[in-house]
Amino acid sequence: MGNFISAMYFINQAIKHRDENYFVIANSFNIKGILLLESIPPKPNESLPFFKKAELNLKKFKPNIRIDYREEELIAFLSRIYNNIGLAYANIKNYSAAINYYQKSLRLKRKVGNLDGICITATNICLAYLYSSKKNNYYFWKKKKFFLLDKYGFSFSKAYFYRECGEYFCNQKKIKRGLE
Repeated sequence: MGNFISAMYFINQAIKHRDENYFVIANSFNIKGILLLESIPPKPNESLPFFKKAELNLKKFKPNIRIDYREEELIAFLSRIYNNIGLAYANIKNYSAAINYYQKSLRLKRKVGNLDGICITATNICLAYLYSSKKNNYYFWKKKKFFLLDKYGFSFSKAYFYRECGEYFCNQKKIKRGLE
């Protein structure tokens, strides 16, 4: 708990004392959103405005020629913000909004070739379809996701998927399947 309080204090200080660098501002808001989303208990409704502020500030950012912000880095950062917004919506069980933001994130991750990010976001899409009981879409994304995971060997994404599915099935009182 102390680490969360310290982290929240320091990010609030960063937000208060920010400069006019919209990239720094966007990063600060994104981190605050993550802290709220990852808090115990999670606060997805409180995190959403910070993710949206991060998105708006990143879109205002105009790279300074003296500082090497490559376009790919900015696109990758925006894709993470969209994924975080999707996670917040999934936490409040608004799966259609979550899928919408995950799809935006996925398009950007494909654009910059972020393979690990593609696998994680594909996993999030798959899980959102599972939780929303859209089984056909779930099986489609599960097949697509496992193809990517096996092809590129991203074991973290595979473990994340299994953990989340296990929790889902246990919550559905399908304990044996969840434990598998």
